[in-house]
Amino acid sequence: MLQLHQDLLSADQELDVPKLRSLIEDPGLGLILVGYWSLSEEGKDRVSQTLLGKQRVEELSECQDLINRLVQQERDSDARGQAINEVNLSMDVLRLRETLQSPYLGLVLHSYSSLEEREREWVLMKLLEIKNANLFTTSQDIQDAFDEAIQVVWNRQFN
Repeated sequence: MLQLHQDLLSADQELDVPKLRSLIEDPGLGLILVGYWSLSEEGKDRVSQTLLGKQRVEELSECQDLINRLVQQERDSDARGQAINEVNLSMDVLRLRETLQSPYLGLVLHSYSSLEEREREWVLMKLLEIKNANLFTTSQDIQDAFDEAIQVVWNRQFN
């Protein structure tokens, strides 16, 4: 274990993603990798790639903490992608309303919540129209379309 620990923490060690993965995944190092093992192979590679770009850590516990944070970021990213996909699969206003509530999208819905029910329905119909013309690829795409639809409602109210 001492050699594995030194290899992982060594600043002069020539590491690439496969080498780093084999170090991280070696049971002799003693890292707790429950969340890590639940990632796809690509996710594990992204965690390792990010670790390569980080400043070397002094203690194994620092490495454990960093891996835990990176695994959580990877899992959140996967969940965000899944939430965006659910929005894109929405075919009606009711389903779209449900999918927009996902915390993984990180949408700011305060303006929407202040609208009357018929105005909210209109915003959702407009959002479906925008989505059907061009699928959303990021949460920001959804937020921008949402804001655009709300702005149209506000313009109609004050004109």
